[in-house]
Amino acid sequence: MTGNQYDNADCLERYDMKKLIEYLHSTSVKKIAVQFAEEFISDYELICSYFENAFHLRVAVIGETPYNDCCANETFALKVGAECLAYFGDSCHSEDARTTIPIFVVPRQQPLIDFPVEAITEWLMNTSEETRIIILDPYFSHKKDYVQNIFQEKCAVFTFHKELNLPADSLVLWYEKMDVRFDHLAMKHPTVKFYIYDSELFKIVHLNMATHKTLRKRLYGIEKAREAKTVGILFGSLNLPNRLELADRMRQLCKQTNKRSYMFNIGQLTVAKLANFPNVEVFIYITCPYSTVLDCADFYRPIVTVFEFEIACNSNKFWNPISGMLCSFSENTLTTDDVSEMTNQMDRCSVSLISGRVEPKLENFHDESTMSLLPQNMEITQIFASNDFLQSRSWKGLEEKIGETPVENVIEGRSGLAAGYTTEPKCEIQSNQ
Repeated sequence: MTGNQYDNADCLERYDMKKLIEYLHSTSVKKIAVQFAEEFISDYELICSYFENAFHLRVAVIGETPYNDCCANETFALKVGAECLAYFGDSCHSEDARTTIPIFVVPRQQPLIDFPVEAITEWLMNTSEETRIIILDPYFSHKKDYVQNIFQEKCAVFTFHKELNLPADSLVLWYEKMDVRFDHLAMKHPTVKFYIYDSELFKIVHLNMATHKTLRKRLYGIEKAREAKTVGILFGSLNLPNRLELADRMRQLCKQTNKRSYMFNIGQLTVAKLANFPNVEVFIYITCPYSTVLDCADFYRPIVTVFEFEIACNSNKFWNPISGMLCSFSENTLTTDDVSEMTNQMDRCSVSLISGRVEPKLENFHDESTMSLLPQNMEITQIFASNDFLQSRSWKGLEEKIGETPVENVIEGRSGLAAGYTTEPKCEIQSNQ
């Protein structure tokens, strides 16, 4: 077997390229753009040589993306003149309907090495006769039938995809590693009992999602969004079909709840970028489903999703945490409700579960004096001043501090040029001549 034939066989073994190969054979494509998930970027040389040798194509490699690496970068493919785009890995499938070139998602075919048949069999024996499901990582989709044949009718076997729905009382075994896909599924189904195979302990362990730190962080973000006065709207993907409609709805919600809103398009999120906006109390992240569950522990301000901000600010939306969080906007009906028809609760007060403050929801309240809240029993419940926001800041700007600084005698300062002040000693350069 020659070197080229070996490379071709290796490519077909690693990736499922049947649909892409059929398209290339049926068309006269001259140039193709290839993009890789972060964990498979090392395969670019193998894939490029395959397309060049087998189809005589010119190949453009997309090395970096301005947003999330799970989103197919059609913009770059069009700039380099590519006639189609091949994404190698598990894409979020959030391509815009106005796509002008074909986009193919080529899944990786990982080998199923050391599959824990004995551990899973023991797990099936020790669990009740409820709905038991094994969910494989998308990279093991080609082994789905193999796993199903092993356990027959004892459990159902599925491959993860973002639209997957699970019964509320089911037992789910996730194989293999925990990643954004698992967080996506767990946030959507909080009542499901999740198990995962621990490859270090060689046993299956139970994950208590009710106390999972990711869920607690999301609930904290909802509360921060409810009491925030300044909101930033971030775009995390330009491939999202209804991104502009979602942004407009977020602005309407901010207007209805007397919040100031600002829109930012800064590409990939970094701590340094968002730190440039210290007055923004919470950020709304409009992005693809795989990036909604964002770990914002390193950021200075909370980052919430569109769904979480809707729950925080829309008084017509009733949500129970056991109902799960929506991450995929294709199943989200947020844009169907009229924000202007929200129940008017401006005359009611809200209690912050974080700071314990009682804050009024009074429309156009601009009184700069101290105010007290008087309920029906005429008892004062909370007193606060309008300058609390300024006092809570660690840096309040340049201050005169009149009467707080000691008086110093006036002394004469430096004079002359920076190259040589008059008070500095003069250096004479002696010549050797």
